[in-house]
Amino acid sequence: MTQATISQTICVSGWTSTMRPSSSVTTALKVRQLSTGYSYNGDTSTADYEEDHLISLELGGAASAEANLW
Repeated sequence: MTQATISQTICVSGWTSTMRPSSSVTTALKVRQLSTGYSYNGDTSTADYEEDHLISLELGGAASAEANLW
């Protein structure tokens, strides 16, 4: 994405839904996080957690970067 293409990318309604990582990516990340002890009261069910972007996609956050998913 560049300044010249911004009107065709992030300024289009629904654009972020095309950029979100697949559930296979986020589930694998949850498994790694939960295996390191990152859980609530010992709950290690990946279905009970949701990854969120620290810097939103609308603001230019990296869609699949582990450092941007928490």
